[in-house]
Amino acid sequence: MKIIIFFIAITLIFSCEDDRKHKNFFKKNSAKSEYYFVDNPDGYSYPGELIIVQLERQNQVNNDTIYYKDYVPERAGDPEFPDYKDTETRGTDKIPLKINETTIFNYRIEKNEPYSVKLFNASNNQVFALSDAKSEVNIQLDVGEYYWLFEHNEEYGQPEDSLRVTPIYIQPDLNKIPAGLDPFETGTDYLLKDLYTLISSKSCIECDISTEFDNIPDYMDSLYLGFTDFRGTTFEFNDLSWSNFESCNFSNSDGYVLNISSARFEYCHFDNSNLANVNDYSNSVFFHSIFKRVNMQNAYGRRVSFERADLDSSDLQGIEFESSNFNGTLFIGSDLTGANLRKGDFNFAYFRYCNLNEANFFGSQLDNITIRNCSCIDAAFCGVLRVGGFIRDNEMNSDSTEYNEYCQYNVPTRLAGDDEEDDDQNNN
Repeated sequence: MKIIIFFIAITLIFSCEDDRKHKNFFKKNSAKSEYYFVDNPDGYSYPGELIIVQLERQNQVNNDTIYYKDYVPERAGDPEFPDYKDTETRGTDKIPLKINETTIFNYRIEKNEPYSVKLFNASNNQVFALSDAKSEVNIQLDVGEYYWLFEHNEEYGQPEDSLRVTPIYIQPDLNKIPAGLDPFETGTDYLLKDLYTLISSKSCIECDISTEFDNIPDYMDSLYLGFTDFRGTTFEFNDLSWSNFESCNFSNSDGYVLNISSARFEYCHFDNSNLANVNDYSNSVFFHSIFKRVNMQNAYGRRVSFERADLDSSDLQGIEFESSNFNGTLFIGSDLTGANLRKGDFNFAYFRYCNLNEANFFGSQLDNITIRNCSCIDAAFCGVLRVGGFIRDNEMNSDSTEYNEYCQYNVPTRLAGDDEEDDDQNNN
């Protein structure tokens, strides 16, 4: 009898928990890009989802993909990435929206680009427009089908330095949710975060671009996302390979904490971006990505892959990437002072004109590595495994060799710089 009563009590508890949750499929809103709607013309966006729009300027040649034809030539001719990929005519983008329950919604816009946003119903009647730099509307939307229409007000090449697409983010407006309320609370079929929407350009602060480990979505790669503030954003498990993140801010600052654990960023561009103080790169993949002139000070991660990446002219002071993959990675003119790179794979890596003072390579693989014209004062290379390579013309002291404070086992290391191989063969 006691067992039966216990079972009934447990059932009631879980039933009550289910009643407090929303009733439909808005439990986990996945991120979608504009390309999803190109390949799924019958698809919809829903309140609470993150939608990334790639708004081109008027008369932009070959639309969104022109940037990648110029700057990522590996994509040229790729049958999975055609020359023309857009939801509307050039200078205009159209994103379907579906409302499943009559509810009052709040929409707000913050923009740094000259474009307008309008919402239309299924009869092509305009419901409202957001055109000012900062404007908002509080409105009841009935059950039905709608669509967003984005229109850029500039032509391609005007001004001349504005040749890229404009990334626009439709996202939950967390700052508009009344203080003290949980964004995931609900009184209807919608969560609170579904009722407040922010439309912004160059800003995706605290966005959720994550996905489930076994449910990585398509259409999130090959995006232009440059000049965006991504502080506090979650990229966990997602795949944004082939995308361009030039001049973005990912730093952990002002209380924002970035999460890129287990995300994939193969063949991406991060030139001039700020990734300082990000404390969990663990298991992320940056294969063949470009990080020129980035700030990555004090970044932390385990088992990160920078294989064949380009980390030239970057500030990497104090980074801590233990047991990580730097096979074939380029470091030219970068500052790695105090970097902790223990037990890493640096086979075929190339260091030139770098500051490696106090860097720790303990127990790393250094086969066929090139280290030339670098400062290695107090650097720790003990316990490394190395066959071949080109190490010469570096500034070292007695603590740069096999016997220094980091050496626990006095494992001899040959770093005298007497190799005679040509360094060009190691310059990947």
